[in-house]
Amino acid sequence: MGFFGAEYKYLRERGYSLYLNGYYGRFYSSLLARLKIDYYTRIPFSIQAIASYNRFDFYRSSTETFYEDYRPPYVIQDESYAKFEAAIPLQHNAKAMLGVSLADNTDEYYQTIHFLKADTTDQTDFKFYSPYFTYDANTLNYPMFPTMGYQTLFQTCYVNGFEKFIPGSTSTGNNIIKNNRSWAQIHFKYEHYFKLNHFLNVNYYFEGNYSNQSFLNNYLSTVIASPAFNPTPHLQTLFVENFRNPIYLAAGIKTIFFFLNKFHLRIEGYVFQPYKRIENTIEGNPQWSKPYIYRYGMVSSSLVYQTPFGPVSLTGCYYEKSDQKFYIIFNIGYLIFNKKALN
Repeated sequence: MGFFGAEYKYLRERGYSLYLNGYYGRFYSSLLARLKIDYYTRIPFSIQAIASYNRFDFYRSSTETFYEDYRPPYVIQDESYAKFEAAIPLQHNAKAMLGVSLADNTDEYYQTIHFLKADTTDQTDFKFYSPYFTYDANTLNYPMFPTMGYQTLFQTCYVNGFEKFIPGSTSTGNNIIKNNRSWAQIHFKYEHYFKLNHFLNVNYYFEGNYSNQSFLNNYLSTVIASPAFNPTPHLQTLFVENFRNPIYLAAGIKTIFFFLNKFHLRIEGYVFQPYKRIENTIEGNPQWSKPYIYRYGMVSSSLVYQTPFGPVSLTGCYYEKSDQKFYIIFNIGYLIFNKKALN
């Protein structure tokens, strides 16, 4: 993955900032432009306008073995949005943000693992607007693999939009289907690192989401549109159906062993509890399971060295899912993405 960024700042009675960045890679590509104005009044505040394009290619990012009779889920997400946001500081390390997003999402996917190169994908287009409120208090010492501090994140939003489903060559039907969709969503996350002694830190992690989001046209489009639980950097690069759901609670614990000041071993485990699992019928339609009968776990262990240019890490992961479960990842630098329309 390649990245570039540039920022111009101009300071007078107000502060002006123009920021541009871009990502390019097999899995993720993005462009972002942001204009921000800071007002230095008795209660300081800022306003900003953001325009962004994100593309996630979960098919190309797959590290699983290909066999003649098996192919991984093929999911490509394209998202374009504009955001208008106002923010005020509440403490030295906390802020509140109020804004609105205008977005156009296009998801391309196959609803079957048996497809040929000449087949065309099913496509779901979703155009929507979303007013939102965010509270974020953050004292974590690193943006990736932190070892000290805490974060409290609370987000709520309302989504109203128009869904259009266009069948591909492997779809069971040939009709274009259109629907109006709207829902409300509340999301929270809390984690806190505690120093037990000079060599050992412990972290407690909690996350939850509640949404009255209804089913979209088919099973896979519903799962793609559902919020994802991604507590580890590597999991953000995978499309794992078991860790996507409109209503869930999750908890985790991390143990960090220090060898040197910037060199440590971290062992972490998480449990993901959806209220009801989204199940796939024979016809490809979504349906709810019974409450609380499914839960999924993940375990990760990493050796991390924090350099002045970002972390260098060797990680082993286990995810509870139907296909490949174990991964080994060597990474240099940050694995950070531009924000989406709904986060």
